[in-house]
Amino acid sequence: MNKILLCMTLITCVLHGGDSESSSDSPFQGEYARTAADGTVTIIGVKGPKIEKYETYIHNPEDWDGPFLDEHRDAYYYVKKNENSGNDTCGSETIEQKEKTNESIIDGTSINHAFDAVKSEALHESPYSSCGRLMMEYIMNNKTKKYAGTGFLINENIVMTAAHNVFDYMNEVDSNIPASKVHFALQAHNNQIGPACTHYYMHPEWEKKLDSAYDIALLFFPHSMDNQLVLKTAFKAQDVKVIGYPSGHEKMHEAKGKAMYDCDEKVSHKVNTLPGNSGSPIISQKQGDFVVGVHTNGKSEGSEYNKGVRIKQSIIKFINESIDQYNRGVYPDYTKHIKVKAFTKSDLSDAEKKTEINMAKNLLDNDINIDVIMQAVKILTKDEVSKLKDEIDRNREINANDAPAPKKQKVSYI
Repeated sequence: MNKILLCMTLITCVLHGGDSESSSDSPFQGEYARTAADGTVTIIGVKGPKIEKYETYIHNPEDWDGPFLDEHRDAYYYVKKNENSGNDTCGSETIEQKEKTNESIIDGTSINHAFDAVKSEALHESPYSSCGRLMMEYIMNNKTKKYAGTGFLINENIVMTAAHNVFDYMNEVDSNIPASKVHFALQAHNNQIGPACTHYYMHPEWEKKLDSAYDIALLFFPHSMDNQLVLKTAFKAQDVKVIGYPSGHEKMHEAKGKAMYDCDEKVSHKVNTLPGNSGSPIISQKQGDFVVGVHTNGKSEGSEYNKGVRIKQSIIKFINESIDQYNRGVYPDYTKHIKVKAFTKSDLSDAEKKTEINMAKNLLDNDINIDVIMQAVKILTKDEVSKLKDEIDRNREINANDAPAPKKQKVSYI
């Protein structure tokens, strides 16, 4: 490591509270989450509300178009077919186009050799039996987009994932917005069917300023699921693997590589990933299936490493506080972050405006007053409607010279 890189590493650690492995806090001991002397974490006591019936999600690929790549979030999404105007996917890449760039393929191999599909017989064994596919629904401009990601069980009722899966900046509405629905499906139980998360909590530092060092969220479910993974703090596993759903793939894949720990905040790793891996556990290979971090980002320009949030004492404290709030029925309202965006014509699709133009022309052709028409339209301005009337009047004059005007059909307007 050269001197410049070493200085940058030290500055990063100082900016995030001066945490380093040698100066990390003593093991956190909470009511619901506690750290042992060797760094292993125990999570207990999730009570929450009693729900006899809970929503089950069934993914029917025939109902959705996609997946497409959101270039701003570097994440894959689907669009409901009955809501897809064609403009929803403008500027978006397909999986095939994205994979040609291999942006987070560290070892330089082709996409076909960068990941190993997990064999069906291994899906019922740890750590694979704890990992699942996440589908997050976002409602923007009265349309539904469904994003793909990864999560893993840390308790029979809790799934850990990257916070940006459930709360992030959305370019098309110029706002940080929360997911309206989140579903988790275990591969071993058919990843097209999964329960809905009733409540989720994201780390306060991510909520306040999208701090990448705290890109962590916890999803709570009303029923129990087996085979949880064990978190471990202050553990520098050199050989790690990442398990998840690269490219939003429907089948679970894994990749292996080396990890580096610059400070207590993040883990850098040379494991192949792609969009869809966000929220995947970073797991030690040789010293037991301990989770040392959560994958959150692909490599940035000038970097050779993909990134993740390291399991640290502040994360264990966040887990404890979230369980406490959940048990007490304190549920955060993340919709408060949504900005009310001014309505402009540019927000509307060409198809919607064309429909309104045709309606206005029909009303004008039946001699409906412009002021009355303005009560019916939402997009067109009065000047635009007036121009449409002038166009109709000119056509009438031309037609009057060629043939008798057709009999008008009366239209009642309420």
